[in-house]
Amino acid sequence: MKIDCRNGDTVADALKGQNILLTPCGGRGSCGKCRIQTLAGEWLPPTGDERRLLSSEELAQGIRLACQARGTGLCEVKVLFQTDEMHIQSAHGQLTGPLRKLRRDMDGKYGFTADLGTTTVVAQVWRGDGSLLGERAMPNPQGAFGADVISRIESALEGRGQELQDLAAGCLDELIKEACRQAGISPGSLEEGVIVGNTAMLTLLAGEDPQGLAVFPFEPGDYFGGWYGAQDLGLGAAGARIHLPRCIAGYVGADAVAAALAADLDRPGPVRLLGDIGTNGEMFLSLNGKLLCCSTAAGPAFEGGGISCGMPGIGGAISKVFLQEGQLKWETLGGTPRGVCGSGLLDAAAAFQALRLLDESGLLVKDGEPQPSMEIGDSKIALTQRDIRNLQLAKSAIRAGMETLLSRAGVLPEQVETLYLAGGFGSCLNPKSAGAIGLIPPRLAPRAEGLGNAALLGAAAILLREEGRRRALAISKEAVHLELSQDPDFMERYVEHMMF
Repeated sequence: MKIDCRNGDTVADALKGQNILLTPCGGRGSCGKCRIQTLAGEWLPPTGDERRLLSSEELAQGIRLACQARGTGLCEVKVLFQTDEMHIQSAHGQLTGPLRKLRRDMDGKYGFTADLGTTTVVAQVWRGDGSLLGERAMPNPQGAFGADVISRIESALEGRGQELQDLAAGCLDELIKEACRQAGISPGSLEEGVIVGNTAMLTLLAGEDPQGLAVFPFEPGDYFGGWYGAQDLGLGAAGARIHLPRCIAGYVGADAVAAALAADLDRPGPVRLLGDIGTNGEMFLSLNGKLLCCSTAAGPAFEGGGISCGMPGIGGAISKVFLQEGQLKWETLGGTPRGVCGSGLLDAAAAFQALRLLDESGLLVKDGEPQPSMEIGDSKIALTQRDIRNLQLAKSAIRAGMETLLSRAGVLPEQVETLYLAGGFGSCLNPKSAGAIGLIPPRLAPRAEGLGNAALLGAAAILLREEGRRRALAISKEAVHLELSQDPDFMERYVEHMMF
């Protein structure tokens, strides 16, 4: 593609707003994921970050980092990993749980739901009788400011909050219009909408100050829970009034509330545990309808960040690794292996462990000797020792969060009847691998059940039924939140579960 760099822009600057680049570190030159190939034009020499992250062979082939490479005029580049290749987890075809049980309050009307995720945004259009008419999804364009919410909060505090709001609103507008086109209706026909997201995403969408989310005790300025005009949020969904469900805490948001609703955790029943595992892990424990919740920062490893060969779920990503007659085998999401996504990372670590190529401390070994890296079978994709260390940090945070939640409630893992795993990564991972490496308690692996995008399922229940709104509000107000950042028990478990 041709780009204009006459103002001394980086490639990332020139392409900002087009939502085609993967920039997990927010353009700081630290992750090496925004690789492009320069095809034509005049370019300034590679920066120190590029020389650190790219090999001399790659530089000789014109491979550069989009956030670092600066052209001096009209240039031409090829984007190597594009966001439009991403495999997006939505809720289509999974309309069970509360949706199956609820009568409809919107007969004769149209509405929409949206999940404003940190990584992915999904919008759906509904008829009041509960029929799903249209669905569209795309990567969150705020990813240009970083893969995690902390990066985006920092950008907002540096005066770029309006840009972040505009990106979120523009993305939602585009998806809602496309879903309406698929449904064969006009956006003006929409009367109501429900948007869920974590607390930071809703704060940025509403254009509010995220300062409280940046420092302990991480109190948001607004917990939401009310109705907004579309124009209040910068949306063009004419005529629709929009509900932002109430959040529980700074890092347990409306999306987690909706997921708990979708799993019926507020209903009496056996002991159940819900984990939405990603950059931020949100967890709920249901004890006969009484809820405890917490969150823990896992970091970007499960999304491919901080992993040398890590990448999101796009073509060429190794998504499964398994043993067959003692040999490492792998599968990709299509095409030749280019890297590994989160589910493949877990599988690879579990396979290395089974073959005694990964010891209890997380050291890569072969014939008793430490190894700097280990190839995944014959894929020519290798995990480094640093990759394993980053995986250890992520998996111990999730495991420690789950066990601290169970411990506070006086519940043993074997007393949990079902472990629900929500979200794109949580629904795609192999529970057996997750248990083997210690991401989840091993005894819960056989009881794990994927929910898909449970946040969207819950959002539909909130849209279609007044009872859904009442239950979501009750969950947000009555769930007991445990703050883990200062909890000594959590820290002890965190260190303990660094081991494999």
